[in-house]
Amino acid sequence: MRPPLSWLTSNVRTGAEPGNGGNRPRADCPFINQNDTMNVNLLADMNWESKLDHAMRVVDFNSLIDADYGPGLSKLTLAAICRDPALEFKQRVRLVTATRTLYIDVMLDLPFFVKAKHRERRATLYEQLMTQVRKVLEKRRIKDFDSKRFLQDLDDLLIEQLTGEGSSRFDSLCLERATGF
Repeated sequence: MRPPLSWLTSNVRTGAEPGNGGNRPRADCPFINQNDTMNVNLLADMNWESKLDHAMRVVDFNSLIDADYGPGLSKLTLAAICRDPALEFKQRVRLVTATRTLYIDVMLDLPFFVKAKHRERRATLYEQLMTQVRKVLEKRRIKDFDSKRFLQDLDDLLIEQLTGEGSSRFDSLCLERATGF
């Protein structure tokens, strides 16, 4: 007998199965990293005027996929939040132990990003990513995860991609500032 569609849509992300408690992940779930490699994702929730999407365009975490930092954490999802301060967004940090995934909101200053040049945006994005991720990982102390080596690798990668020679390769495709500001 097939499970109802409502069960399937609500549990597709966790890989839960009928009869296993509903919350425990399946061993073959495609959304769960079964080996000890590291996946890092960078997402954004931003006002278009910030041009944050342009600053993030140069970031590529593929070199971290083959790195082994231990079984304690297999996925890090960073959400760059660059919204109007009047909305009073607060930073969210969530560790899902079943999938070994850490979600971190990286809070960015919208008025600065609207007025900044491309180079300044990338430099600030680098500083804020490293500062806020380091703060969370030092506070959380995730068991069986080499956070010190991960932070060093992440720092090396981001400084090269956001402030290095190739970081300005897309600048000619986008205006420095949104018009009308």
